[in-house]
Amino acid sequence: VPDTRSPGVSAPALTRGGINPATSTWYVPARIRSCASTITVNVPVDGSAPRLELESRLSGFDTTRTPAYLPVGELPAPVVAWLDRAILRGQVTEAEVALFGPIDAFPFDNGEGQFRARFSVEDGAMSYVEGWPIAEDIRGEAEFVNAGFFARGTGRLMRSDEADFEGGVADMREAILSVAG
Repeated sequence: VPDTRSPGVSAPALTRGGINPATSTWYVPARIRSCASTITVNVPVDGSAPRLELESRLSGFDTTRTPAYLPVGELPAPVVAWLDRAILRGQVTEAEVALFGPIDAFPFDNGEGQFRARFSVEDGAMSYVEGWPIAEDIRGEAEFVNAGFFARGTGRLMRSDEADFEGGVADMREAILSVAG
């Protein structure tokens, strides 16, 4: 629900390709320092899948809430469980999320659209492999693009000196994590 700063929902618009039922900018202050989103849904008159256009900018939220912001219904249960277990703490200083394309084609394997979520993390801690030492003092950037995930930054293992790392998952449906550093 938009808060009092929201300009509200615009009137439906008929375009060449279909009906845009509403375009709105939303502000979601709960547990996030700031969030502004613009959402457009286009319902084609030819009966094809609705197209979603979403752009959001967020800042100041706790990384332990990350699974709440991901399309967990599209991710395998082991990936969601890993995210819930692995992300121990951290602050997202800024984030951008964009999703463009027909909703039935997500995660856009054939270029029909794009999902991209990029965020900066500070003071992070992660248990990336159960039973291994916890990575702490993580500072870096992470990005989800369609079905993949990539991160790079710095952190510490077992109170060592700060070291660079990078890693990711090429396809979240496969759930194979690679880490170097």
